[in-house]
Amino acid sequence: MYIVEVIPITKGAFKSRLSFFSKESLSPGMVVSVPIRGKKTSALVIDAREAREDKLSLRKGGFALKKLDPTGKKYIFPPATIRALHDAALLYAVHEGVALERFTPSVVIGNADKVHETKHTDEQVTVTPDRLVLQAEYEDRIRTYRNITRESFARGQSVTILAPTIAEAENLYNLLSRGIEEQVVLATSALSKKNAIAVWNRVVDDVEPLLCIITHSFLTLPRENLSTLIIERESARSYLSFERTRLDARIFAEEMCKNNGARIVYADFPLRVETRARLEMGEVEEVSRLQISSRGTASARVIDARTKEDPEKPKKKRAFSSLTDGAGEAIRSTYAKKGRTFIYVSRLGLATLTVCNDCETPIVDPTTGTPMTLHKTPEGNIFLSHRTGAMLPAHTTCKNCGSWNLVTLGIGVDRVAEDVQKLFPEAYVLMLTSETASTHAKARKVAKQFFSENRTILIGTERALPYLEEPVELSIVASIDGTLSSSAWRAHEHALHTLFFLKDRTQDLFIVQTRMPETAVMKAIATGNPTEFYRDELEQRVQFGYPPATTFIGLTWTGTERAVEILKQEVEETLKDWELVGPLPPRLIAKNRYLARAVIRLPKGVWPEEKLAQALRSLSSAIAVSIDPDEIV
Repeated sequence: MYIVEVIPITKGAFKSRLSFFSKESLSPGMVVSVPIRGKKTSALVIDAREAREDKLSLRKGGFALKKLDPTGKKYIFPPATIRALHDAALLYAVHEGVALERFTPSVVIGNADKVHETKHTDEQVTVTPDRLVLQAEYEDRIRTYRNITRESFARGQSVTILAPTIAEAENLYNLLSRGIEEQVVLATSALSKKNAIAVWNRVVDDVEPLLCIITHSFLTLPRENLSTLIIERESARSYLSFERTRLDARIFAEEMCKNNGARIVYADFPLRVETRARLEMGEVEEVSRLQISSRGTASARVIDARTKEDPEKPKKKRAFSSLTDGAGEAIRSTYAKKGRTFIYVSRLGLATLTVCNDCETPIVDPTTGTPMTLHKTPEGNIFLSHRTGAMLPAHTTCKNCGSWNLVTLGIGVDRVAEDVQKLFPEAYVLMLTSETASTHAKARKVAKQFFSENRTILIGTERALPYLEEPVELSIVASIDGTLSSSAWRAHEHALHTLFFLKDRTQDLFIVQTRMPETAVMKAIATGNPTEFYRDELEQRVQFGYPPATTFIGLTWTGTERAVEILKQEVEETLKDWELVGPLPPRLIAKNRYLARAVIRLPKGVWPEEKLAQALRSLSSAIAVSIDPDEIV
């Protein structure tokens, strides 16, 4: 008799393990049928052991385990994938089912009967696979990917490239499939149900070496002869899930490689601070010599957007413009040459802050007190709170002194669009933001319009970046100071990666407007060399105890004031054996809704720790746990 632990793989089912008994010994990775609430449900075997090992606990349990039906059992995942799920679940203090749902297509989870059986091999990896880094700009990375693919195919081995977004995966497919179309597979969440299952089955069945270009939801895709997994643009924030538990696809990819023996390559320009630190510590090695500075054709120009006035001349009242004179001249020159211009803005709306010009009181959300953003709508301008969704009419007066004399500060994407249309009324202006292009298809349509016409101007937020698949003659960063001023401890690094990404996608001239030209980020982009930024950033993180020198375990919870207090007591009681920073005083985020945070700071190398992971798993589902969160206060 055997005790079998399984995860139901029907979409929306339980995320934790369930136990059954079986007369047969079953192996991890098998799919079997189990009775749940009177219905037969497909489930993934995670563990199996002889019942005599648990005889005492079974007697004390006071309940009988149900029997599972091994009829029709088949392998969908190799044991290496099950081990990777277990390791990732421990790292993020979740159950294996949470990781399974994040890194497996929902159509596969919900249609296990249509998925082909994979070959069962349970060879344990005895040697740690190579962990490599590639710091190079996009064109050089593409050349390296071609070389790695060619070398792997010659040895009869396959390669997987993990892309951060659907758009980037599709672009990689277009660039790398030329001449080897029959051996390249594209697997993203944009596939239909039928095509997703067909692609999955093809990768499982095909004996020829393949190049698989995937997004995170296909990370559990079984490939027996996989030799290399490449993480393209490893700095991209889209590798992190935005659900309650923020699982990192990069971490799971490394766990997969550790268990299946494939080497992993982290690729970007520049690499993340954590990755560079691992290189210095000897945890990873170089694929080839690191590219130290930008070698693109575009020249970079940092423009100080602060108004400079001659004290000997009388002050002149000048209308505010989101574009400096230098940026306007560059757009005019590019337009005359029939070139394209991309303008990046870090914030939505017309203006990120509005204050009273008489008493300097900002317009804030009546409920939470957070600043509201001025937005343009077909019915007129409104103030909008991105936190609560609260709206106020634009003709609102100052709540402090009653003045109508309000002035907008900060630059939003709508304000930039207005200024561009005033300066260049004849230009073809497009916008690509989460509001104007909420789906991949809509964003792809806007990008196609942009690249199909000359003299076009595209204004976009971070949403637009993956769709810049061709170099543009001129790129302008209208505003990134909001990112630099963010409370997130990775904010400066994120700004750095955004700027170098845009410079790499620019052909002639790259302009950055800023009121903070003295920052290390601006110095790095002006020189094209991020080395000094990395050195200073890493020193500061070590000095103040931030990752990679330590590990943060962040906890957040929301609710009414009473509910937040009850959850606070649960956190303090459950985690009393560990040094807990906080919980911090809860802050109001919506009407009668509060948010509270706490954090555990662990020395490097301590995490994961089984006892702490079990304690975190035992917390109420209302408490979100995240590893190394960007915000801890």
